[in-house]
Amino acid sequence: MKALLKKFADDEFGNAVIDWTVLMAGTVMMAMAVVFTITNNVDNITDDTNERIEMVGSEMANS
Repeated sequence: MKALLKKFADDEFGNAVIDWTVLMAGTVMMAMAVVFTITNNVDNITDDTNERIEMVGSEMANS
């Protein structure tokens, strides 16, 4: 097993696989952060829009 791990660590292909794995993990984490940020902001915008629509509707009903 040690020989296999040493061969993997010494092989250039193994290093490239590790580099690409770290790069992809970073990309996925960044994408998740963007999605969570957008999702939270969409909820806030939706709530604000609903409040304004209700306010305009109640003003129209009172006039």
